[in-house]
Amino acid sequence: MTTFAPEYCKKIIKKTLPPRHKDAKIFIAMRLFLVLFLLQILVISGYSQNGWRNQEMEVRVTLANNDEAHKLGDLHLNGDIHALEGHALMYVVPSEYDRIQAAGLKSEILKSDLNEYYRGFWKDRAEAYHNYDQIIALMDSLATAFPDICKKIVTGTTLQGRQLTYLKISDNVGTDENEPEVLFDGGIHGDEIGGPENLVRFARDLCTGYGSDPQITGLIDSREIFIYPMVNPDGRANMSRYNSNYVDCNRDGGYMWNGEGNSPGTFSQLETKALRNCVYEHHFVIHITYHSGEEVVLWPWCYRATQPPDYPALHQLAVTYSGASGYPLLQVRQSYADYPTNGETIDYSYGLSGTDALTMEISNNKQPPGSQIQYYYHNNVPAMMEMLTNAGFGLEGIVTDSVTGLPVRAALFVDGFFPVYSDSVNGYYHKYLPAGTYSLRFVANDYLTGVINNITVPESGSTTINIQLQPFPGHFVSNVATVVIPGNNFQDEANTPGIIGPPDNINYSLGKNGVIHLDMQYPVPDIEGNDFTVVEGDSTPEGFVCYVSQTKDGPWVSLGDGLGTTSFDLSAAGVYGARFIMIVDDNDGTANAPDAGFDLDAVESLYEPAGIEPSPERISGSFVVYPDPATDKLTVETENPEPGTSLELINAQGQVVIKTEMNQGKLHLDISTLDIGVYLVRLAGRTKAEVKRFSKR
Repeated sequence: MTTFAPEYCKKIIKKTLPPRHKDAKIFIAMRLFLVLFLLQILVISGYSQNGWRNQEMEVRVTLANNDEAHKLGDLHLNGDIHALEGHALMYVVPSEYDRIQAAGLKSEILKSDLNEYYRGFWKDRAEAYHNYDQIIALMDSLATAFPDICKKIVTGTTLQGRQLTYLKISDNVGTDENEPEVLFDGGIHGDEIGGPENLVRFARDLCTGYGSDPQITGLIDSREIFIYPMVNPDGRANMSRYNSNYVDCNRDGGYMWNGEGNSPGTFSQLETKALRNCVYEHHFVIHITYHSGEEVVLWPWCYRATQPPDYPALHQLAVTYSGASGYPLLQVRQSYADYPTNGETIDYSYGLSGTDALTMEISNNKQPPGSQIQYYYHNNVPAMMEMLTNAGFGLEGIVTDSVTGLPVRAALFVDGFFPVYSDSVNGYYHKYLPAGTYSLRFVANDYLTGVINNITVPESGSTTINIQLQPFPGHFVSNVATVVIPGNNFQDEANTPGIIGPPDNINYSLGKNGVIHLDMQYPVPDIEGNDFTVVEGDSTPEGFVCYVSQTKDGPWVSLGDGLGTTSFDLSAAGVYGARFIMIVDDNDGTANAPDAGFDLDAVESLYEPAGIEPSPERISGSFVVYPDPATDKLTVETENPEPGTSLELINAQGQVVIKTEMNQGKLHLDISTLDIGVYLVRLAGRTKAEVKRFSKR
């Protein structure tokens, strides 16, 4: 919060009043100061200045064995349970501390009042660490001083008005190039201050080293590097684990969410949404998220003991990070083995996007003394450089349309691993893989699946496989957006990618009362009759409820119940297009069992797309749009439109971007200013409405 001193106000008035009004200048300056001061007090009073809950304590719990660790975990309190280290650090209010004692666990209070302990924290450490304002200033200065390679992206603000922002560093920073993307983030727990410090120093050294350091220059020229220093800036400013809603943002993630850390729902917080969107909108090969409290590299899963399908790649990257670092002995292990949690960043980064995501815990002390900052930074820099190098290893290529040559967004399945995605703007994909021989399967809406076998990947470097997919009508789930698994279900394989693409008898079982949000890539249009079918993956019909939305986060509109494979009509709920579909299990049956809950195989749109060129047969009784894909101009053609017929162009978010009247048989529309993507054209008269789809390139 900026403080407006009287001297500052005098400077403002001095520029606006003639010199002879000296007394008036002082009077007005003091009045202005008083007004601004009162406004500042009002703003401050609108938020709690306590970063922690009232009377919250830091408690150390000694764990004699795994049974005690599980007993503590079953209390569902906030904190970090280090079972292998034989202790836990918990953040509890008195009533929660009573529960720890009632469980018979040995504990001691380390900090009796966290709000009081951290009061004035930054005042004494401003010279050693960068505080929130200094980090923002450094990011701004890098973007200003190095505009050709550094760009600052602000995605929003927190509840207390602080920036949610990150840097992109690359040679052609304003262009989405065919290069591997890497994300480094830190500070999701605001009191773990080493991570953000590590990242702003790394960003500075990358920018200043470009053009003089050959390794840095080569990586910036061949990578797209994203640095997100403060995921939770309110928590950092308030020196709290939580954001300003007292939510642990690292339990708010939407892959296998289970209501931990005061999180009221999946991606419920502004901070979590911002990081989710960054992950969702890019195609990161590697994602490292920085914490402190121990010294270890962790890989998914956080929520279950089973190793993830991409374990060979994740383990190899963790070992590589450890070996390249400056730590004498940096441990590596699966996050669940460290302690089980639901809703963590690395689980949704990997589970929803196929990104190889790791947690790096950089120091045993959550707030290392200022004299040790450079020590920890030097320990991590070589490992971070090694991650940038390794992001170029594995498999890469371009996916295009075999007819038009234009880029295609496709899900790439490599053997049994989780899929990664090609970029809809340039068709580029990249998947990190250990050396070996693999089979590839490219699945995309409106295209036949492409299969390539026996592809060899070297130990270093990459194998390039470009593919052209053949157009073929078909609109299915593109990727998973959110998964909720109440109570977990470790007896099921949790194969969430099984729902992507056409029905194939490979399914994901939601679990009892489980929830899944599905991204169809572009809206399912409202046609006459039913619009899409939810396909169950086995012969035993099970119940569910179906909802639709235009956005990832709702609002959601119910289309009603389903039993087994069921088709739904959007118009029954007054909806004419829906990109996101939510399936909720009916809460029947057993929770902890294989294939518990509704077995979802696929969701299939029943809409048949129009062709590229007009023909009299299609014009009769209907309408056509062409060309498809279009660039600057789009033609809509029909026969004898009813008076008052309206024409709407609707983007993938369900927003009407062009609206006009169809008062003649042929209408030419200027779409040059529209963003690249998929759009719906809705023609509505007095007696009927129809929808077509086209792509803007």
